[in-house]
Amino acid sequence: MRYLPLFVDSSTLQVLVVGGGNVAARKLAMLSKTKAQLTVIAPFLVPELERLKQRQGFVWHQRMADVADIATCWDLIYLATDDDVIQQTLAQEAMARGIWVNAVDRPELCRFITPAVLERGRFQLAITTAGCAPVLSGQLRSQLEVLLPHSLTPLLDFVADKRSDIQQQFPDPRQRRLFWQYFFQLNGSRFDDVTAAYFQQSLNFQRCQTSDNTCPLINPSTPYQLPVEPKTQIKQQVDLAGQVFLLDCTIDYQLLPLGLISQWQHLDTVCCDGVLPAALDDLLRRDADRQPLPDIAALQSAVENGRYYLLYADKDKLLQYQHHLPDARFILPGSY
Repeated sequence: MRYLPLFVDSSTLQVLVVGGGNVAARKLAMLSKTKAQLTVIAPFLVPELERLKQRQGFVWHQRMADVADIATCWDLIYLATDDDVIQQTLAQEAMARGIWVNAVDRPELCRFITPAVLERGRFQLAITTAGCAPVLSGQLRSQLEVLLPHSLTPLLDFVADKRSDIQQQFPDPRQRRLFWQYFFQLNGSRFDDVTAAYFQQSLNFQRCQTSDNTCPLINPSTPYQLPVEPKTQIKQQVDLAGQVFLLDCTIDYQLLPLGLISQWQHLDTVCCDGVLPAALDDLLRRDADRQPLPDIAALQSAVENGRYYLLYADKDKLLQYQHHLPDARFILPGSY
């Protein structure tokens, strides 16, 4: 992976944009949504940028840029001119000074690239083709945009408002994760008059699960079902036992069904007796523990306490585990 995806706090950034044409306008349209301090050096501004300046009030130096403008006061520099010589000269000077620079349409002169971004309030999805096909990135963004509901904006505002309280009530990170998993299984991405009721039911679920494996709550495997009266609770048994997935290391994991990916985001621990293939590791929950194969007694205890495991080994070893854990599930191509 050549480009490391990052989301940077823009509140103290000093950003220089060189150029005042249509390309610079596109960059500044994105930058103007941030809290960065923006400066533009260009002999002229296209009408779109003139209007943006009136609304956003960025600093404009009406002249050509030169090497003396590449000072260490800048955190980011965007070069958006149609002069290849100026682009190269200024980019090389910025790199020599250790300043992060982006030269439009010149990926070889870029210390960073700007992805296509899809926004729903606090939700941001960045898409990049590593600079080789920005038009395709934009098309993919448009395709994904219709799939993401606008309710994400108020939902994430609601979650952000509750986050500090949840951290105080559940100091254990795993308890917090289970709480949010249960809430989002019930609520999904919607935000409406039952969201607060689902939140309260999730609180009740997390509070009671440490003392009893049954809770008077809606089953999280059947989301979006709530009586007409939001405060009414349906009493059902909720099984809090964990799960063990068994994956034979001789199977081509690239042929496994895509539906498994969402299941594997619940994993607490991934175990193998060697090194996980990098491509398989990328499919798994990133903050799940990576450990050697466990002894059977420890695994049984962990599963009884609601932990999710993936065991990656040869079939004979996995069969030994399944003998003691009959509910352990072999994962096969097309089995999901």
